[in-house]
Amino acid sequence: MHQDLVNTIVADDEMHSRSRILRLLEKHSTIKVVDECANGRQTIDAINNLQPDLLFLDIQLKDLTGFDVLKAIDIEKAPLVIFATAFDEYAIKAFDFFAFDYLLKPFDNERFDLAVERALNELKSRKSISFEDKLSEFFQYIDGQEKSRLTRDETKLPIRHGSTIELVDQDQIKHIIASGYYVDIFTVERKYLLRESLTKLMSKLNSQFIRIHRSTIININYIRQLEYTAYGDIVVIMKYDERFKVSKSYKKNFQNKFDI
Repeated sequence: MHQDLVNTIVADDEMHSRSRILRLLEKHSTIKVVDECANGRQTIDAINNLQPDLLFLDIQLKDLTGFDVLKAIDIEKAPLVIFATAFDEYAIKAFDFFAFDYLLKPFDNERFDLAVERALNELKSRKSISFEDKLSEFFQYIDGQEKSRLTRDETKLPIRHGSTIELVDQDQIKHIIASGYYVDIFTVERKYLLRESLTKLMSKLNSQFIRIHRSTIININYIRQLEYTAYGDIVVIMKYDERFKVSKSYKKNFQNKFDI
């Protein structure tokens, strides 16, 4: 750091998100924003050229993931990272375990300020070697989770009924809706009731499922068409005529999934 200033890069492909972060950083006198980036390639170049102390990094950029960005940088000392995410359940577990800070969108001003203060304190005391090791272990965990997720693509979903467990073919599941402490699992033939959180259930599903709302998971193979409303919202119309609105928190991930 130069003259006690923390050189900072903000990387987010949504202009309003970048603008909000930049605005919130204005009151932190030790923060010096040296660049803002709208995609992964631009972020990699900025990090390599400017070698920032601190990086605000959106996990889902248009062209690359935030993890891809960090793996591609080529500098001696990696920046301290505050991740931003709207949905990534398994990544959040990793952040907590490896003590990385993250902002779960939509975040409030107080949570943002707390993340900044933690980062500033960490920068004052951190040892680059231990941080690099932690980052390396974090990537190993993420890669392992991705490989594990791929191996789930041929599995069945176990659903308990009293003393018996039924193995349901995941291809037959159309959508899943949260209902209090339970979830309703809708298949082509019937509905199942399961006492489990959507987050935990999502970790058991294969890659044909996507979460579009805090209370809704759908099977993309049952999508018939998509509609945009006059307000820019996305409505998913399923093959069996069910209609679901994609919430703002999950919209970008949904668009990235279909490249729309």
